[in-house]
Amino acid sequence: MSDFWWSDVAADLPYRHLVAGLILNHVYVSITDFGSSRTTPESYMDHLVGFSLFTTDDCAPGELRAVSLHELGPMMKAARSAEAKHYRAIAAMDRDEMIRCGAYVYFSFLRPFAEAAGVADQLDWTVPRDLAEPVYELLVTLGAELGDQPVSHDPPELYYQPIA
Repeated sequence: MSDFWWSDVAADLPYRHLVAGLILNHVYVSITDFGSSRTTPESYMDHLVGFSLFTTDDCAPGELRAVSLHELGPMMKAARSAEAKHYRAIAAMDRDEMIRCGAYVYFSFLRPFAEAAGVADQLDWTVPRDLAEPVYELLVTLGAELGDQPVSHDPPELYYQPIA
């Protein structure tokens, strides 16, 4: 179960945890402290020479189990369905809920490390943590009044509109 309260759209996915292994030829990969990958060349798919997929679902700690590549088709179909539901759910959120969800994602990326260290239950994961609710509401209201403007160069997409 995810601690992201909006992740219920993924309930029908066949796996909760997947790890992809890529074998690349003549590609330099560096990973930042935040887990972002940088590759040279930037577009590395032409250099892909091998691929494997694993899960940790129902495995002992520290173990992986290979996932059959024949499962990719049904998995992609389920993932596309979950993605469409997810984007529709986000489009149906009000501005404040979007801000809180986004802030929580960025704030809680260290939670798995805190869990591994056994201290996750001792930390306050509330977002915003150090700001009183009335002050937060005032800042959101002021931000909206002082010039929050929609981005004009992005046309609205009909595919991800909320379902009534």
